[in-house]
Amino acid sequence: MKVNVEEISAVKRKVDVEIPEDQVRGEIDSFYKDLGKKAKIKGFRPGRVPRGILERYFKDYAKGEVTQKLIQDTYPKAFSEVSLNPVSLPAIEPGELEAGKPFHYSLTIEIKPELKIEGYAELKIEGKKEEVKEEEVEDRLRNLQNLHANLRTISEVRPVQKGDYVLLDYEGRIDGKPLDEGKAIDVAVEVGAGRFIPELEERLPGIGIEEEKEMEVTFPENYGYEKWAGKKISFHVKIKEIKEKILPVLDDEFAKDLGDYASLGELKEKLRDDIAKAKELALEHQLKDQIMDQLLQAHSFEVPPSLVEEQ
Repeated sequence: MKVNVEEISAVKRKVDVEIPEDQVRGEIDSFYKDLGKKAKIKGFRPGRVPRGILERYFKDYAKGEVTQKLIQDTYPKAFSEVSLNPVSLPAIEPGELEAGKPFHYSLTIEIKPELKIEGYAELKIEGKKEEVKEEEVEDRLRNLQNLHANLRTISEVRPVQKGDYVLLDYEGRIDGKPLDEGKAIDVAVEVGAGRFIPELEERLPGIGIEEEKEMEVTFPENYGYEKWAGKKISFHVKIKEIKEKILPVLDDEFAKDLGDYASLGELKEKLRDDIAKAKELALEHQLKDQIMDQLLQAHSFEVPPSLVEEQ
């Protein structure tokens, strides 16, 4: 097999491939041999159809199949021989398949540009290693504490407080008429978390169990939910249940329950180490971004269109 490469541009190559006549003949013979075993032609027994008859009936079909097989079997090796790593699927231009002659075809591909990077010494990058602060460790520890908290339904009579989990029903009305999609039952809300309708959530503290309240809210014109934007809506809210978060005690037992930690101090050291590694990784990305930005500004190169389209 002969392979020749033509440079069309910095990111495009045309690869011409020539497959020798004996390989072409072998593929054609193999195709007709397999075809003869299953071809059904009137007047001939299966497997006994002469080659000439097969060629008369299936010549064009044979050309297409053998052409495709020759290309599929050889183009990976062709790329390997000339050390090309395409970044796009090849555009294939098959030649004419003829018995007794070599078969030619070409492939047009896109490749990554060869970059000649200069001026490393002039690069100016800035970055400072950040030390782990004790507050960061405590924040991580509190997050773990919250993740492993339990919820307890309160038995005493008291109103909703920030940090409580409440179960409520609400119904919205405009001018006394029920609002489409403005009614919900058994909605779980963590008061103060900011994951409920903000204008209602901020008014929940102070309401007692089984207490019902009317709340009027005027939503701004740019409100995220278009159907409520710019509307004055009256909400009827009923608190059905209040649960409070019971945080586990931060001690050695807490650390042991989380995993293979002998003490709370050991858990803190692990959190400190995790934070330090995250800071190192962030610094590494920051420095790499600075290097890349400066190199891109100092060097121009052509980008394969297929890579641009993927982005």
